[in-house]
Amino acid sequence: PLTVIRGAAHNLLSGIVADEKRRRSYLEAIAAQSAQLADMVEQLLAYAKTRNEAPVEIEPVEVSGAVSEAIESLHYELQRSGATLDLDIPADLPAVWVEAAGLRRALVNLIGNAAKHGGRQIVVAAREIPAGVEIRVSDDGEGIAPEEAARIFEAFYRGERARASKIRGTGLGLNLVRQVVEAAGGSVALESKPGQGASFVIRLRTEAPTR
Repeated sequence: PLTVIRGAAHNLLSGIVADEKRRRSYLEAIAAQSAQLADMVEQLLAYAKTRNEAPVEIEPVEVSGAVSEAIESLHYELQRSGATLDLDIPADLPAVWVEAAGLRRALVNLIGNAAKHGGRQIVVAAREIPAGVEIRVSDDGEGIAPEEAARIFEAFYRGERARASKIRGTGLGLNLVRQVVEAAGGSVALESKPGQGASFVIRLRTEAPTR
């Protein structure tokens, strides 16, 4: 990201880019790459925090609000991907007990991954389940092979297709998703078959944890 930002800024400042359409494309590249860089730094800092075993502040969080914040953070990525995003979140959904910033970051990772690796449609759905809420982020992309699915939540692990396609990433996103969810007493799972898309399913509690 730094290379793209530096190159685009240099071309704009030097006057090489005069055409307004090209100028806008350079500005969009700076915006998109700076957002990606910020996300990478945030993930590394979050991972360092988990390694220090810092205490996690669990509180009631509205799912719809966390989803809205995540989508706002991913504005440029979603726009560039060309994928459609559908939401199915009931208005009367109860709050879940989780670290607020952690849930937002988890949703950014899952929705962002669907935009990068998925197909043309992303669906974020939530529903109430016994003693909790289930949040499902799905795409209609190529899916994830079983041998990769077994390692997908490992820190720094990146799948073969991501490496072959040179899709940037730290390999920390899904590991952080798991840590945030499990720290709140919840669970996260992958449902996927090659060629049939992928769904990441988060389940969180709606009752306050016992001290």
